[in-house]
Amino acid sequence: MIAAALFLAQAAAWTAAPDSATVGDTVWVSRRVGADPAARPRVVPIAGTDVLEPLGAPRFDFAEGRLVVRYPVALFEPGDHAVSMPDIELRYPDGRTVIIPGDTARLVIRSVLPPSDTLPAARPSLAPLGRVARRVLPLTTFVGAVLAALGVWGVVRRRRRPRPVWATRRGSGAEPPLAQWVAAGEPRAVAAVLARQVRERLAELVPAAGAQLPTAECLAVLERERPSWPHREIAELLRTMERARFAPVVPEDVVTLGAECEALLDGLAAAPAEAGSAGET
Repeated sequence: MIAAALFLAQAAAWTAAPDSATVGDTVWVSRRVGADPAARPRVVPIAGTDVLEPLGAPRFDFAEGRLVVRYPVALFEPGDHAVSMPDIELRYPDGRTVIIPGDTARLVIRSVLPPSDTLPAARPSLAPLGRVARRVLPLTTFVGAVLAALGVWGVVRRRRRPRPVWATRRGSGAEPPLAQWVAAGEPRAVAAVLARQVRERLAELVPAAGAQLPTAECLAVLERERPSWPHREIAELLRTMERARFAPVVPEDVVTLGAECEALLDGLAAAPAEAGSAGET
């Protein structure tokens, strides 16, 4: 065993590939030692320093009756470096253990910079750039034209908007200014007022369908008292107004909803009374 250890200790030293590496290049530091293929090598990772950085785990394999151990590293300082390598441990099936001293690897790293300082001399500062006179008139004209176009568009859109039917309904000054509420962006409040007005009109036409009743009970009373009315249309209109009270709604949709309410209620008021209906005397 002593003779085998001496033979292994006299094996070739560490070599580097490529032999003309520069700063930052990947360098494979390898060593070939005689070993029985039955041995199980145990290689320890190389320790990093301020100059040397390991690039991966060590690798080993057997080739032509020899064990080849390789370490990928990179060095970040030019010059001749002496790198302390870890020991190589060989374990045999019969329990024998042979340790090959790691020794030292010599790595020569070249600089990537030119051998002499070839940086050009500093140039003097350039003269200050002249300022270009800015004309405010074109920008002012453009902004004014945009504002004027927006104003004209708003006037035309307001004229084309259908006039809310509730603005002149019955000439009552006590009714809320619903048109102003729509213009102020309060469509849900307008929907709530519309729902109350519709229930009050229905209660006037059919007293049993009081405004205090829930929507489902009100619809049931209307179907019983006025079987000839368009109950599907009435139910859809009431539920639409209830949804508009709590969900986001477009102001134009509220205007359309008010017109539909007015048309429906006027049609119901003009319908002939039905004989024998409950709630009438």
